Amino acid sequence: GVGRVRRDGFVVGGDAVNSEQIEVLATGCAEVAAEIVALDHELKGNRGSHRYSFGGSSLTRSQLHRPAWQMLLDVPVVHELVSRIFGSQDYSLRSASGDFCLPGATQYQPLHSDTRDYKDAKSTPFSSFIDPAGNMSIRDLPSPYVCANFLPQDVTALNGPTRQIPGTQNSREPIPSLAQEPEWMKLSTVCPAPAGAVMIRDVRAWHGGTPNVSDA
Repeated sequence: GVGRVRRDGFVVGGDAVNSEQIEVLATGCAEVAAEIVALDHELKGNRGSHRYSFGGSSLTRSQLHRPAWQMLLDVPVVHELVSRIFGSQDYSLRSASGDFCLPGATQYQPLHSDTRDYKDAKSTPFSSFIDPAGNMSIRDLPSPYVCANFLPQDVTALNGPTRQIPGTQNSREPIPSLAQEPEWMKLSTVCPAPAGAVMIRDVRAWHGGTPNVSDA
């Protein structure tokens, strides 16, 4: 698992949480999603049309006040893998968020990275790096943090799977726009993946959402 994260920028592991935990997580996500959507009558989303960030909808940028998210703080397989990635058990939690997309999310979310080199205090307020000499980038360093995305339902080719571009965590190439993105990247989706799985990803790797053409 650690080798795949270092090589590809992500890895998916099944059975991270059991069936009872899946139900708690799915119910918790559904409750929060319903609250968010109730405030967005036109379904404009906060990550594109019909596309939402759980953290982006919260004043704290986190959902850690919710029991379903608190449950995910103590998942042994994730703790073991993250400890091996960083070479230490002394890591800290940055946030507890997540994403969802509704039926009707017909557009691809542009490829992006969740962190980048420091630009200014407004656009890069945290989790960024700067080398005043301009010799090194955050992409030359070990991963600054990783994201653990737990799946409360099966992810298929139809319900908006994440696309991950392997090996891009160390790439200094400019991230292509939707118009520039080759077809193979649009098809580089992390699916099928079962409910209860977890995707561990290096936040520097290029990734983006895909259309949800399912009915859920």
